[in-house]
Amino acid sequence: MKLPDLQIRSPQFQLDGEATRQMAAYTAKLEEILLDIYQKLGTVTVVSSAPTINELQETGLSSGKIRSDIVILDNGVQSDRKIYYRYQGNLRLIDSA
Repeated sequence: MKLPDLQIRSPQFQLDGEATRQMAAYTAKLEEILLDIYQKLGTVTVVSSAPTINELQETGLSSGKIRSDIVILDNGVQSDRKIYYRYQGNLRLIDSA
């Protein structure tokens, strides 16, 4: 996936140096968030060994639903793929075998 230009120029306030610093910090954080979103958008991590519970993040949404990272374990056997995800603090497994 091609990475778009995510650099956002922070505005500068001529009469307020503190506001300029605050906007620069805000803009840097916004760039970081956008980069993280773009890097994870429509992608799944493929690994060669099973993940640990601490490697997967789980987020509660305001709707009450839970969103989790997903990792695919590719062990080299065509008919045996595994998908790992985290749910309510537990590591869960979907096994294709």
